[in-house]
Amino acid sequence: MTDTTGITGKKKKDLRGPSPLHYFGRLVMKMTGLLFILLAAITLVFSCYELILFLIHGGINPIAMFVHIAEYYLITVTFTLVGQAVLNLGRSPDPTTEDLGALKESLLAMVVSISGVVFIEMILENKSPAELGIDILYVGVAIASVAVALGIFIRLGMHKKEEEENAKD
Repeated sequence: MTDTTGITGKKKKDLRGPSPLHYFGRLVMKMTGLLFILLAAITLVFSCYELILFLIHGGINPIAMFVHIAEYYLITVTFTLVGQAVLNLGRSPDPTTEDLGALKESLLAMVVSISGVVFIEMILENKSPAELGIDILYVGVAIASVAVALGIFIRLGMHKKEEEENAKD
């Protein structure tokens, strides 16, 4: 004999609904998403401020300044993507883990892009090849190794997901 309530035939436990901790978790996710979107707006305002200062006063190499602004733009896009994804996960009544996997892959791609832009910015800020020295080689190898490691991480994650899907079928 099952413990049911009324005409619906549902169990009493099913009629209670989610716990208050569930609602608190969703609220925290929404606040985190809004915080990331706010960080994106602050980064965008800061990059516009630096661009205006450059246009008024001049300064470093224009190409280096363009790369610097591109770096801020990539960081802004990353914050916006994370904020929107977390906000959508907080709003969704039944979030799925596939969304987190896609978010992880896009975030890692943005990290590789930002690392490349930072490397180019380091090269453009120096005035002569003698100033670059062997340090730029070390930085380039470090960034390349991080990019390769993240690529392998993404590839292994995709193969693992495919194996799990094949195991379900």
